[in-house]
Amino acid sequence: MKHYDQGGEVWIDDVTVNGETEAFSTAPDWEGYQNRRSYTTSDIRPCFDFGYSRTHHAGGAAAGELGGRVFRGDGRDPKKMACYGDRLEPLSLRAPLKASGTVCLLRAVSDSDALIGFFHSDHSFQSGNSDAISTPPDFVGISIGGPSREGFFFAPCYRLHDTERQASSRGPHIFPDGKPRRWSMDYVPEGPNRTGKITVKLADQTTVLELPKGHSHRDIHLNRFGLITTHTDGNAQIVYFDDLEYTWRQGN
Repeated sequence: MKHYDQGGEVWIDDVTVNGETEAFSTAPDWEGYQNRRSYTTSDIRPCFDFGYSRTHHAGGAAAGELGGRVFRGDGRDPKKMACYGDRLEPLSLRAPLKASGTVCLLRAVSDSDALIGFFHSDHSFQSGNSDAISTPPDFVGISIGGPSREGFFFAPCYRLHDTERQASSRGPHIFPDGKPRRWSMDYVPEGPNRTGKITVKLADQTTVLELPKGHSHRDIHLNRFGLITTHTDGNAQIVYFDDLEYTWRQGN
């Protein structure tokens, strides 16, 4: 099942079963059971429903976690973007960043993505009224998504303050099977003998995203950690995180 703004429709006619044809020129005397009902649902985009939850899906030490139903956002309309994050001291790419915890993906469909990581409370919503680039400006973290033919990756992802974007094309696979998994993300800046890189681990899988030379010294502004929507719209995931640890202050 996919999320969309309305349901699908299908019509059939001239049905032949065992040589008998039903043309449906009048209502046939078929048996019906609950085939015409009315429903009220908020499970349509962009009805976001994520934040603190008293649930216990992600395998944390106790009930209570972060997550819910996260639709893709839309950079063309501020009302179609959302976030939920902890306040941090100002951070940048010039010093290390770390985050870890548990994750549980309950549901995911094609054209759905969720982002968790470091972002900016204002800048990350400034897309120039465009949905051309999915990753928000001023973001360093993890993307849960991928091309439909591949399934879903738990992949490192970032975007600088300007329009440049860099993300790994692949990462550890994560399945919408409701199982909790440990994860971590470690960012180290560029040094005299190394490139900047983001290392993401999910259970026993690891992937590394190397930053182009000079990106560790480019402008990026980060003052929140948590969930934020993409800037390219689409469907939703139901995902939860728990036992989170993350950088909230960097040294000089």
